[in-house]
Amino acid sequence: GVAIADVINILNPEVITIGGGVVDAARITSSGYNPYIFSAIESAKSLSIPKLAITTSIVESRLGNDAGLLGIGALALSRFKKLR
Repeated sequence: GVAIADVINILNPEVITIGGGVVDAARITSSGYNPYIFSAIESAKSLSIPKLAITTSIVESRLGNDAGLLGIGALALSRFKKLR
């Protein structure tokens, strides 16, 4: 939560997406409730500048651990298309 709060306070993003292995490792319950992610979000919101915390959404990636793989695949495909 502290690192997320630092990002909010310094960069003031509209959205922060938590993904990759962090999300997959934290999938403990079958109900879809992720206590680790919930705790990180609550901590980040409480440690951030209040006005910035309200305007920043923190969401869980739908891609999970595949996010990096899909991103590099998309980058490679876009560069391949430019070569043609």
